[in-house]
Amino acid sequence: TVWLEFRRVLFRSLGAAATSLGFIKVSPGYESLDTYETTSFSSPVVGKLVSDKSYPYIKKQDNWLLVKFDNKEGW
Repeated sequence: TVWLEFRRVLFRSLGAAATSLGFIKVSPGYESLDTYETTSFSSPVVGKLVSDKSYPYIKKQDNWLLVKFDNKEGW
C-alpha cells in the first residue's frame, strides 16, 4: 500500500468565486506511484508520480484521484 499526503489550497481567479484545488504527494519511503488510464489497477499505466513533487488532482471518484502530471492525466 502506498500512502499519499493530501493538501487543499484555495485559489481566487479574477471575477470568480474561490475554487478548491487539491494536491497530492507520494509519501516518503516510496520511490514512485503508478497512475492508470482508468480507475482500475488492470488498466494500462500512463505514468509514474515521483516522491519529491506535488501534483494537482482535478477529480475524485470513489477512492481514486485524477492527477495532472507531465502534460498527462492519470488515476
